[in-house]
Amino acid sequence: MNRDSNLKFIDEKTMATTGFTRYMDELNLRSSPGKSRILNPEFFIHGDEDKLRTHHRLIEFIEKNIFSSPEQKIRLLASLENIRETSLIYKQIESWGAVELSHLYRIISGMISLIELFEDCSDSVTPEPSVWTEANKTIRCCISGGLFKIPSDLNSRRLNLTRELQKLTKNFRESEQRYRHETSGLINLSPTDLRLDLAVGFENKILREKLEKSERFVVIEETAGFSRYRMKLSKELNTVSRKIDLLQSELSLMDSIFVTELSLSLYQILIKNYEDCLSWVGKIDLCCAQLEWAIQNNCFIPELSKERELRIKDGCHPFIKRTVEISGGFYYPVTTIFDEPIVSVSGVNMGGKSSFLRTIGLMQCLFQFGAPVPAKEYSSSLFSHIAWQGSHPDDSERGLSSFGVEITELVRSLERSKSLYLFDEFARSTDVETAQALTWGLFQYFRARSEDLVIFAGHLHMVGSWPGITSLRAGMLKKDSNELLKSGNILKNLNNLIDYSISLWENHHDSDAIVIARALGLNEEIIYSASEFAKN
Repeated sequence: MNRDSNLKFIDEKTMATTGFTRYMDELNLRSSPGKSRILNPEFFIHGDEDKLRTHHRLIEFIEKNIFSSPEQKIRLLASLENIRETSLIYKQIESWGAVELSHLYRIISGMISLIELFEDCSDSVTPEPSVWTEANKTIRCCISGGLFKIPSDLNSRRLNLTRELQKLTKNFRESEQRYRHETSGLINLSPTDLRLDLAVGFENKILREKLEKSERFVVIEETAGFSRYRMKLSKELNTVSRKIDLLQSELSLMDSIFVTELSLSLYQILIKNYEDCLSWVGKIDLCCAQLEWAIQNNCFIPELSKERELRIKDGCHPFIKRTVEISGGFYYPVTTIFDEPIVSVSGVNMGGKSSFLRTIGLMQCLFQFGAPVPAKEYSSSLFSHIAWQGSHPDDSERGLSSFGVEITELVRSLERSKSLYLFDEFARSTDVETAQALTWGLFQYFRARSEDLVIFAGHLHMVGSWPGITSLRAGMLKKDSNELLKSGNILKNLNNLIDYSISLWENHHDSDAIVIARALGLNEEIIYSASEFAKN
């Protein structure tokens, strides 16, 4: 048989559960993304609305028909775990042994259990069970306690050999015990003190003479201080020992032939649709991972928007929420509607603009990955790509400043079409006039493309006054902020100073930044000059 023929087991790196977690880490959504990221569409549902709806129905089936029953949920997760734990096996079938076949049996059992759980699911193309049933029937007789073991009664020849081997082994042990007892009597040693090898010092002349006279020991080592003797077996024992070795070799050969033939049989059964089955398992595994994450974070299945509109109600970024609450603050969920293709989000420093962008990015990524989202409502259309444009470090190897790196990344991302663009303080590393001019250029460019959704977050307030832009405000000082400013320990009370809700913004020149700077302890003389400058 061709030695390149492999039965490929699931590669752990491509398993859906692992992929889902890894993908969220790659997006760096748990903290501020450090540079522009264009998300590989291969991780998404590829913008296929029908495929996305089917994926959602599959999640709903698992939730209603399996996760609702603790017994069924345990059975499902255990079946997936059996398959996932054996994912690192990738060997030539000629080298399969008891360990590999034990793993394969767990895969077969897990697949049969999964197929039974999903046989009534119309949105899951369940694999044909006959293949796995046949494989299970082929290997089941060799499984004992979950482990592979060749049955002793496999055939009459093997059974006879096994019985003969057991009989010879028993006789050998009994004869050897009598022989050792006789030998110990000849040299006046207790049977418990008699060893196969004996080290005897030169000063022990009496024992040395007895060992040499008995003719049952041979010297195997001589040193300056002692001699090492080894006990010889009798001719009868040596004859029986050789017979045992021959029988063991014959049985080992028979077992090897049996394992090879069994492996080949299983390979020929499973290779017919094994790859398709792994793809199906991946989908089920992905749905379970997304559903468990959804339960932990109070998520709901989003809806596809018929119009080019993004709607979110009480959206929550779980990682940001956890951080805020650990520090004793209050987390403000996001509620907003985008009915224009270009959105400007401005507001006070530390008012939640970047968190707002990351929340939208997380929601859309989960939405296009087919997962429930942490919001009471979320609806959007599908995008081919999602690009984050944030702060960038210098690139000394290419001789680029942070601004140069940012523009280079922007050029690359603009090659994509029908994308969601998230700009966090675009062009922050250049002067304000240039940043405003570049933002205006981007505004005109995206307005002409008309198929993207673009969100600018930053401090260029005038952007919100441009025609065709939805202007939002993220964060503003509360009415009782003066009282809070007098309370001291501003850093501790900062979360309580600001209302982090998102709202429409009409006065695009209003700013609370000077008030925040004063609250944080900036010199009063500087504050006065800044306030006068702002008025003029």
